[in-house]
Amino acid sequence: MCKLEDVVDDTPLKEIMQYIERGDKAEYDKLLEKSLSPEIVNSKLVCFTAWNFNVERTIYSRANSHEVDQ
Repeated sequence: MCKLEDVVDDTPLKEIMQYIERGDKAEYDKLLEKSLSPEIVNSKLVCFTAWNFNVERTIYSRANSHEVDQ
């Protein structure tokens, strides 16, 4: 059985939460704006809405990020 952490990395979300806790609105706004559009991190990861999705595990085993971007 696949665990959520095998499919999704919540590091970007945790980063946003740290900026909120510190009251750093400028950095929070920058990260939030960046997270609203899908971004290719590498051939296996796509970042969207503050989550990194492993496309090989969420779509199919030979999927790559560039296929998702199309």
